[in-house]
Amino acid sequence: MIVRLIDMPLAIPRYRQVRLPTVAAEIGRYAEVEINDENIEPVNFSAADLIGISAQAYNFPRALYLADRFRELGIPTILGGPASVMTDRALEHFDAVVVGEVEGLGEKIIADAEQGRLKGVYRLAQPPKNWGEHLPRRDLQKAGKYYWVNFPIEFSRGCPHRCSFCFGRHFLPGFRTRSLESIERELDHWDHGLVEAVDLHFAADRDYIIEVCRLLENKGVWGWMGEATLASLDDDKLLKHLERSQCKVVFVGMESVEKNVLAQAQKGFNPVEEYARIIRKVQSHGIFVHTGLMWGLTGQSVQSFDDTYRFCEEAGVFLASTNIATWFPGTPDYETLKDQDKLITRDIRKYDGAHVMADVGGLSEDLIYQGARRFLDRFYSFRSILARSFNAANFRFAQNADFWAMNLTYRAYYRMWVRRLGKTRSPWPVSRKEKQTFPLMGGKMPFIYPAGNLLWIFFHYWYLLWQKVSGPLSVFSAVIPIIIWLIAGIWGYRWISDAAAGHWPIKYPPVAPVLVVFVLFYWIGTWLTGRLARVAYEKWSPAGSRLFLLLPSLITIPLVLTAMILHPADSEWSFLLMLFSIIFLFKSYDVLLVDPIQRRMTARVISFILFFPTLDYKNSFSPDTTKVHFSRHWLSGYAGFFRLLAGLVLGFFLAGWIVTASGTTALHVLLIFGRLLCLYLVLRGALDWSNALWRQAGYKLPDAFGYRPFGPLPPSGLWRAWDIPLGDFLLRHVYIPLDGRNRPVIAVMAIFAMIGGMTAAMTGVATGRWSWGVFVFFPVNGLMVVAEKLCFPAGVPQKWIYPFFLTTVALFLLTAPWMFDTTDKIFW
Repeated sequence: MIVRLIDMPLAIPRYRQVRLPTVAAEIGRYAEVEINDENIEPVNFSAADLIGISAQAYNFPRALYLADRFRELGIPTILGGPASVMTDRALEHFDAVVVGEVEGLGEKIIADAEQGRLKGVYRLAQPPKNWGEHLPRRDLQKAGKYYWVNFPIEFSRGCPHRCSFCFGRHFLPGFRTRSLESIERELDHWDHGLVEAVDLHFAADRDYIIEVCRLLENKGVWGWMGEATLASLDDDKLLKHLERSQCKVVFVGMESVEKNVLAQAQKGFNPVEEYARIIRKVQSHGIFVHTGLMWGLTGQSVQSFDDTYRFCEEAGVFLASTNIATWFPGTPDYETLKDQDKLITRDIRKYDGAHVMADVGGLSEDLIYQGARRFLDRFYSFRSILARSFNAANFRFAQNADFWAMNLTYRAYYRMWVRRLGKTRSPWPVSRKEKQTFPLMGGKMPFIYPAGNLLWIFFHYWYLLWQKVSGPLSVFSAVIPIIIWLIAGIWGYRWISDAAAGHWPIKYPPVAPVLVVFVLFYWIGTWLTGRLARVAYEKWSPAGSRLFLLLPSLITIPLVLTAMILHPADSEWSFLLMLFSIIFLFKSYDVLLVDPIQRRMTARVISFILFFPTLDYKNSFSPDTTKVHFSRHWLSGYAGFFRLLAGLVLGFFLAGWIVTASGTTALHVLLIFGRLLCLYLVLRGALDWSNALWRQAGYKLPDAFGYRPFGPLPPSGLWRAWDIPLGDFLLRHVYIPLDGRNRPVIAVMAIFAMIGGMTAAMTGVATGRWSWGVFVFFPVNGLMVVAEKLCFPAGVPQKWIYPFFLTTVALFLLTAPWMFDTTDKIFW
């Protein structure tokens, strides 16, 4: 037997739902099931044995129209969803109706349909037991055609509260939770988007939702959202677990900021006087509060719109969704309004939250529409969005981007929404005959929806790439790119050189094409490091994998050669390219030596080598949980930029002094300090600027530069303060392996000799000759660190710090000419 399940057009088409997959999980146990969602595809009128239609109030006319069409084709139909409570009217067009939940009814429905006696109302006497054990049939949905923003799932059903306007209390009686095992199995089917708990109140059972949070955290869910009451969120322990489980947004049905209005709506459990405090408390945990507001409730006045706007902006709420109060047919509240002759319209399509359907006193229909427009125009103005962006939970740049993206999306949606308030013409692009059956909301969405969806898809794949641990890769497929890279690099440079020579017939190659070749080598070398870092440990023996430690050296060779090409033409660029070659060498080794290998993900390695100022790969990707607002990092970044600028300006003026200096001892010492200050400003500024960007993105980076690089510090601390990550790298991979604690002379001198050799190589490439003075400068100054380690293995006592510091400075000043006389030739 073939059963086709059809969903009706919604106010927001292409927003993924879980209703039909849930029904399919029950019906699919007894028959073959198809899903046909009119929000993403036309209705399928081909042959089937049974048509099941899910409808709400505002798209109920469309369901009736389709039921008649299928009846003409001789195919029986059955209705489900919220519209099923209008039983009498539904049975005039449908063969049967399912009221409430379908679990436990599938076998009877299919048996009756097979025997040709499908009719009447199907309803469970009691809510289904063990619901959720049969996972929704998501395989029947065309997931790629929906917006990628959500992955709907149920944690619980029902709600313990009885708000007068809420339809859920009639459709889902009682509050019930789902087994954690079934939730875990369903999360294994996550494909894209935020996990969306479609519960009416996910936090109704505090202990239960904490266990769900632990499950989400263990499953590595990177973001989820749901609906709860503000009162339930006033709980420190719950908020802590929500934050740890990556809860991004909580929708709260605030409805009104007036206590008397909430009392009339049987929503007195919401503490109006505590609204602002609770909202700020929730958002202090990095969780956005999305408020739901309702207009046209008993007790509201014209002033209600302005009061609500002021509150929302002052509290810094994330988003505000608004609806016109709607009471649904088939509920006791609707019958009461009908008996009291307070219904304004019987057109069921207007029961969509965008049309006034009842007069409950206080405000006229026009005043409600005007007030709603005024609130939305003010709340989603650019001024208000900007003001709230500093109040909401925007601790990270990514969170701030989410804030602006969602606010701009809701701004576009509600600009469309207010234009359709009270209108009676459907916006759906269909024929005139069928337009009368389609909802008065929905249809073509603003351009930002498909554009935003493309961004969701892009970042979805970027996130998977960022988190990817392993992939199909062999040693052969990884080594082949090396050969291609070498051939392409040699051919590319020759082609660029020939082209450059044709346009600039000068003796030495121009800087621009050489830079292009260097960047090409750097990029491809970075990619190879990321790819081969995994292969070395996955495919080779431990001994063989060590051969890959030669990789950074091999890749650095063409980088150094490229830097040497510029030596006769431009010594400054030659020196800088050599510096970047050494940085690449250290960063690549840092990646290869990190343990465990699961952290060596290609995307992270590439980002680290290309962009991270720090050499400490081991600690570079720790999420920042300090909740320092991104604006502070933003200011820190600008401070770094201006510090860098000041260093460059100082260097410009310093050059004139160095060229024209008479060489007196006092002036010579002063110029040495000037060089150090210039170097400090440039390095500290550049590294702070770069670190600030990554901290805005949400990563906890160790400081790349010491905050007291000029002391007073012991010799080891003084040298380490100028590059903390490099110091950590040398400590882990040179000092400790050489047993520095027991043999400090060998370990310390090895480190300083290595630094001296690299510095001499950099200056040698730029000047064309090896400088023994530069090389010796570092080991000689390393003698002070050796003395420190020999005299005080456990650390320098406070009273000895100043003597060691002053001696270290004096030795530095005496030997500084060995260094600066050589570097001066490069830049000045």
